[in-house]
Amino acid sequence: MDGDIVTDKQNAWIKAALLVGIIGLAAFFRLYRIDSLPPGDSYDPAFYGIDALSILKGNTPIFFEGNFGREPLFSYLLAFFFLLFGPSTQTIHLASAFVGILTIPATYWVAKELFSEDEEILKEWGGLVAALVIAISYWHLNWSRFGVRAVLVPLFAAVTFYLLWRGLRTGKRSLFIACGGALGLSLYTYQAARLLPLLVVFGFIYYLWDQCPISRQDCFNFALVVGVSCLVFAPLGYYFITHPGSFSERIDQVFVLDIKYFLRSLLFLNFGGDTKPLVTIPGRPALNPFLSLLFFGGIGLTLARVKKPNRLFLLT
Repeated sequence: MDGDIVTDKQNAWIKAALLVGIIGLAAFFRLYRIDSLPPGDSYDPAFYGIDALSILKGNTPIFFEGNFGREPLFSYLLAFFFLLFGPSTQTIHLASAFVGILTIPATYWVAKELFSEDEEILKEWGGLVAALVIAISYWHLNWSRFGVRAVLVPLFAAVTFYLLWRGLRTGKRSLFIACGGALGLSLYTYQAARLLPLLVVFGFIYYLWDQCPISRQDCFNFALVVGVSCLVFAPLGYYFITHPGSFSERIDQVFVLDIKYFLRSLLFLNFGGDTKPLVTIPGRPALNPFLSLLFFGGIGLTLARVKKPNRLFLLT
């Protein structure tokens, strides 16, 4: 038994060291030559810089109306970075890179939690592999350095889903409260985060359906997440109610119902990406051939175990 304890401690130290190494690798990729790469700037990061300067002068809006309307969280984070490092283009990219680095341990914890009751190899190493893939992912690296609020979405998705799944497994009320807080705060990041509440609902359904019968406590926990998230979102929600056009202005600007663009969107992950040099290497897909194989292989493995709530949740 003592030998098992020693082995468990050794495994824990090895995993901790590997995680620290992965975070260090991610930090290097996101911070190396941050003063010159990307080699130029665009109007989007510039708008966030203007927002941050406005905040430091005492203007504290709940929603920024310029540049088609923007949720405020990244601008407030950037204002804090301006206080620490001074206003500059480099600081804008540094704030974005900081969010990208934080996403690595968040990804580790959510993957570790999702695979906590899965096959032994996924239970032991799934979290570290997920963190490593995000650390070296061109797609995430690109947006970690670019300097826009969209990079907040993966971080809040990982934190929200970790708290959700941990709460469902342990039943701890504090985790559902924290999940509701993270979910509500995620809606202050970027429009794509508006899908996260739907995914949280699916997560509840999948897990509780597998654990039937559903108890009164389960319903209370769900109500807790909904209630806390609505409370956190209320100030921004009130703004959208009183300024109805602001909720969908950006979506209306970019939404195109065209089969050509739909097919291009499907292919950009693996076969060809955006052609604008402003935001990426023109034509480069989000995933390289090796990660593309893992992507499709992961979908296949997920479908093979789709009756498990964690696999169904990942597929969703």
